[in-house]
Amino acid sequence: MDTMPAMRAKLPVDSGAFYVPTSDALHPRVHYVDGQDSLNDSCIVLAGNKLSRRVPPAFVNGRPTGFC
Repeated sequence: MDTMPAMRAKLPVDSGAFYVPTSDALHPRVHYVDGQDSLNDSCIVLAGNKLSRRVPPAFVNGRPTGFC
C-alpha cells in the first residue's frame, strides 16, 4: 500500500533526451534537448550504473551531469 504518493517525484514520460554510444556499450552518454551531452557516462550516485534519460541533469559549470 502506497501511503506517500505526494512525496514521489513525477518523471517525464519522454524527456527528449537520447543515448549517445561510447566505447563502452554498457555506459552511453545522454544527449539532452539543449544540445549538450552529459559529462559522465555512468551514474555518480550508484557507481557503474547506466545513466537515465528520464532524470534531469545537474549542471556543473554550465555542463550537464547525468544521474541514474
